[in-house]
Amino acid sequence: MSFTSPDVLCLGLGSPSTSRNALAQLGFLLKMCEHLNIERAQVSLYDPVFNEADANLLEELELRRLAEDSLGKYSIEAPTILFMPHCDIPLYENVLRQNWTATKLSNLVFVANQFSEYVESNSLRKMEAEFPCLLQLAPFLDSRSLPISNCFSTAFNNLSIQFVRSGTAPFTT
Repeated sequence: MSFTSPDVLCLGLGSPSTSRNALAQLGFLLKMCEHLNIERAQVSLYDPVFNEADANLLEELELRRLAEDSLGKYSIEAPTILFMPHCDIPLYENVLRQNWTATKLSNLVFVANQFSEYVESNSLRKMEAEFPCLLQLAPFLDSRSLPISNCFSTAFNNLSIQFVRSGTAPFTT
């Protein structure tokens, strides 16, 4: 059996040329990809705040900068790591809605804020009305918190690796 490394989709990184946190997160992303033997050509990034300096940096690093803002509405067909540090909850919801099947959800691994904390910090009414996918999915996720960095405490606080537990799903298909 051969192993194909997953793709990586990075959303909401921020501007590495103007933000120390975004630069640290980009460094972490590159190190993670190196450790997992993921080729840089498999890494796609988008953030509406990317400027010309960011575009040049990403090109120099041989990363794929996406040109169009899809507001997180990416249909993901292959195993993919979604690197989404500190994104707004609507962006997470859009990714989930676009991939709301058991097969697609099983292909996703999030490196993102802990979804359960969004559920706990918002009213049930708000979650049901605005973020129903995140609300339904959160109890079915395995979540492993990343350690907090002393040097970059705000760049990595509340980040975890999250994926749908094998054999579970928030719905039947």
